[in-house]
Amino acid sequence: MADEKPGMKITAADLHSTVVEEYIETQSWLQRDLGDIQEQSWVVRVVYANWFYLAVCSGIGGIAGWAVIEPFFSDDPLTEDTAAALLMFPVVAGFVGLFLGAAEGLMCRNIGRAFVSGGIGLAVGFCGGLIAIIPTAMIFGLMTALALGFWENPENGEMPTGFALLILMMGRAAAWSVAAIPAGIGQGIALREKKVILNGLIGGVLGGLVGGLLFDPISLVLVTEDGEAVYSRAVGFAFIGLSVGLFVGLVEEEIWAAAGTPRAVFKMPASELEKMTRGKIVQVKQES
Repeated sequence: MADEKPGMKITAADLHSTVVEEYIETQSWLQRDLGDIQEQSWVVRVVYANWFYLAVCSGIGGIAGWAVIEPFFSDDPLTEDTAAALLMFPVVAGFVGLFLGAAEGLMCRNIGRAFVSGGIGLAVGFCGGLIAIIPTAMIFGLMTALALGFWENPENGEMPTGFALLILMMGRAAAWSVAAIPAGIGQGIALREKKVILNGLIGGVLGGLVGGLLFDPISLVLVTEDGEAVYSRAVGFAFIGLSVGLFVGLVEEEIWAAAGTPRAVFKMPASELEKMTRGKIVQVKQES
């Protein structure tokens, strides 16, 4: 009889206690038959995927930062606002970091985290963007001088052609890839995650590289009536944001915690659960 389980003793008062009745009702409600849980459509799965919503929000952040500075920016050296020219990349990088951090916090239903991550992303992007102005200007200045050396019959106010244009595009891409780095590392710094920092950096570099390469081809075929490369900047900065969000989303591990039922769940990063529980994430299933 060693396997017998000890009995549970209750008093007469327990039988009429409202606490016991409430407990029984709660357990009955939690164990009720919910029926078949339908599988979510691919649209819902994509929308809630890290890489998708972070890429979209970061891209919107890049557009928002550009929209703030663009009215004060000019491609004409005679009318150019020096402050706007210096602040263009810091503001864009800051807004990408702001939207990226805030989106992750809001998706986790954690307003505090949204404010902290968004604020850190904004600060890192803007301050890092100011620092990046120096190497960016050096790279672009060097490549521009090199392009002018290969430009046959240069004309004032005209774009280079041939090999000179290719060198200019490469120089702009290299400069933008450096300037975009601060936009991608804020989220990783906020989360104190090295993988997120690394992927954000890669996303920033690749986004700046592609955005810089697209700038001159777009400006050759699509400019405003007064000759401003507005569309080139909009596309380039949007691409920086998209790339940063995409790469950060690809590396962030996520879990969906249940709040009693399979229909009441909330999203949270695996790293946050690890810190809260002081546990360790391990692989329990061997991948085939």
